[in-house]
Amino acid sequence: MSIEWILSSAGLILMILLIRFFLRKKITPCLRYGLWLAAALRLLLPVSVLETDISILNLLPRQEAKGEAGGDGWAVSVMDSHEQGILPQTELPQSVQQRSGLSQSDRSRSDRGWAVRSQSDQFPEQRSAGRVLRLIWLLGAVGLGSVFLAVNLNYARRLRRCRKRIPGTELPIAVQVPVYEAQMVQAPCLSGLFAPAVYIMEGALEEDKTLRFILCHEHTHYRQGDHWWALVRILCLCLHWFNPLVWLAARLSRLDGELSCDEKTLRRLGEQVRVAYGKTLLEIGIRKSSGISALRISTSMSGSGSALQERLRMIVNTPKRNPGMRILVIVLTMLLSIVTFTGRTGAREKTDADVPTEISKEETAAHRETQTAQVELHELDTADGMADESVSEPPIEQQEKSVVSNAEAELEFDEESQLFFRRIREGDELYSTTYYRYGEDDQFHMVRYVEENFSKGAVFAKLDLTYVEDGFYTLAAVADETELCRTLISMAKQSLAELYRWTGEKVETASFQVTDMGSVYFGMTPEDIRRSRIFYSRSFGTDTAYNLSNYDKSISSMYVTSGRSVWYSPVLWRVFPENPEEMTQEEIIAWYLERAPLAQESKVKRMEKSFGDTWTVQTQNGLWFEVGYDAGLKEVTDLTGPYPEIPVH
Repeated sequence: MSIEWILSSAGLILMILLIRFFLRKKITPCLRYGLWLAAALRLLLPVSVLETDISILNLLPRQEAKGEAGGDGWAVSVMDSHEQGILPQTELPQSVQQRSGLSQSDRSRSDRGWAVRSQSDQFPEQRSAGRVLRLIWLLGAVGLGSVFLAVNLNYARRLRRCRKRIPGTELPIAVQVPVYEAQMVQAPCLSGLFAPAVYIMEGALEEDKTLRFILCHEHTHYRQGDHWWALVRILCLCLHWFNPLVWLAARLSRLDGELSCDEKTLRRLGEQVRVAYGKTLLEIGIRKSSGISALRISTSMSGSGSALQERLRMIVNTPKRNPGMRILVIVLTMLLSIVTFTGRTGAREKTDADVPTEISKEETAAHRETQTAQVELHELDTADGMADESVSEPPIEQQEKSVVSNAEAELEFDEESQLFFRRIREGDELYSTTYYRYGEDDQFHMVRYVEENFSKGAVFAKLDLTYVEDGFYTLAAVADETELCRTLISMAKQSLAELYRWTGEKVETASFQVTDMGSVYFGMTPEDIRRSRIFYSRSFGTDTAYNLSNYDKSISSMYVTSGRSVWYSPVLWRVFPENPEEMTQEEIIAWYLERAPLAQESKVKRMEKSFGDTWTVQTQNGLWFEVGYDAGLKEVTDLTGPYPEIPVH
């Protein structure tokens, strides 16, 4: 349970209490009852919907991102001094080296200019305390839920044993639910969720007028769905059992439900029965009721002395309906929802400590060069080709690139996962995060790459890629000192961008691996890749910048496995001909080929079937391609080329 959830819920309840108090004589009980709907939703919704500047959470004190220990309880912030131009060279503290398990050779990396800032030694204790608190909350929620369940099951069982059905012919008014007479019932109630029924006391049949009031009251509860709202209150209490404000809200919402029911009942019965109805409430209210009635998923016509007094006052002097007050309550409810259902923004005020006092010209130039390199690292590499008309986004080469100004590079250590992670930020806004680990070769190995692109028309709003090193001829992704990590990320991003341009499918989360032949393989999870469940592969030939082995016979290719053919593929062709049923195989193949990124907008000149489902195609510019075609699905599965001459196998 997050502190933001607790505080926003408490804030909303307090504001509802204020509205309820100041407008108690001006708004009807029905409007008062409706206010608690917003509180119930906030108590059951554990996350914030959006980030706004007017969120109540913006009032909380903010910790700087670099100083937060997070859920792991330990963080090491490392910034490249060459990138910042202002940080001194510092060795890793011994405590950090011991916690991270770094070898002597690993520690030597501090000579490259990393500045390290360790957090408080109390973080491990704080993490343990947090786990204890979460356990206490969980035990409390489960324990209270068990009590509620036991009480209601026992009550339902006892009711079934002693109840006696009353025929509809003996009732003064018609109701939509069964009516039972039960000896154990002290006050009329509506009980049951899926099979609700009205239960009355013994002897209630003798007074037709009283019975009419009772049935009308409980039938109104049924039409309002108050038996379900009783369940909602119980769920809120189980989740927030520690919060006295929630218990107060549950009691007051129950009271407002009764007031609303009284108002609607009198409206149905007529103004002339107000006095008689009030006397009936007094007669029922003086009856003894069980102390655990509030724990039941049911309504009750009786109540405590203070609640009964307020109900009688409402009967005597019910606020008149006012359209203006109704509009005011609706506007206030919407405003409260915006303030409490949203999270705080990531922006923070810059302090003097954030701005360096003196930076030399040389340092400034070095810093600008670093920013330029960071921009290049996160720009989406694209290949030449045409974007399909059915795709709403503009071609990649026409998209506005993200500009990271005043970017900060942070290298931190996650003790729990034993991973380093490098973050690129613009202010408090996360731009990209790359996770590393040390390998046996004493180098940084990339594990995962996450990028958020805030530019207009970006293909991927958030790209989450996990690198898989297991496999035959698979390259180990090392840190960007050797630029290999940057190259592998660029290969994966370009491959997915080409997949999107060709098929119209955005795959924003995937696992990938790269071979020394310059091929990129994609699976949904690392396990999928290990089991050869590859849904997409892209091979970069000798004519590209990604010929990692300098192999002089490598040919570019794209292979797509549709989700229509295998269950593990997330790709469904969203770019396809309008009338494929009316087209020949040759026409379909030509249609897909001419739109493929590898085809370079070439038109088909000739084609012939070479073997199996493979076709050999020549374009008008003299290049050759091999195309795989699934006749059953009427989809192209793979494309290889271009070849300078007809391929021979």
